[in-house]
Amino acid sequence: MSKKTTPAEEKYSSYELEVLAVVNALRKFRTYLMGNHFKIITDCSAFQRTMDKKDLVTRIARWALLLEEFDYEIVHRSGQRMQHVDALSRYPVAIITSDTLTARLKRAQQEDEYTQSLRSMIGSNNDSDFFDKNEILYKYVDGRELIVVPRDMQTEIIKLAHEKGHFSAAKTEGVVK
Repeated sequence: MSKKTTPAEEKYSSYELEVLAVVNALRKFRTYLMGNHFKIITDCSAFQRTMDKKDLVTRIARWALLLEEFDYEIVHRSGQRMQHVDALSRYPVAIITSDTLTARLKRAQQEDEYTQSLRSMIGSNNDSDFFDKNEILYKYVDGRELIVVPRDMQTEIIKLAHEKGHFSAAKTEGVVK
């Protein structure tokens, strides 16, 4: 379930957005959830702490009241273990569009010593944020899958991102990140 935030909601903190997402989901599936025990599995550790607080801001308190009518438990699961769920709410990145660019990126990653050292961490360290998908190395950062771009290709990728939408320098930086 995905929803665009309103201008007012864009000002909410990340944990408020997490609570809002749960509230919206419970409202949508209320008919099926009422009278049944269920688990809310989230990667937001602040969610449980927020719901346990005695003094809540008005907005959160209102949502907490709504949540009280349900029989649920909150289970925290790290974002590393929830990548498959995050993928459902992510838009595909349009920067890498051509097969030749993808092939060049794969080749550049294979030839780049630093990228290879990062790739070697994948199997040996369970806490590693790096992973391989379709022979391209990615890093999982703040719920996003970011391509590891070798130094030799960084200028080209920035230029492609800029030309794709004729963005300003600041907006191009945001797109690339």
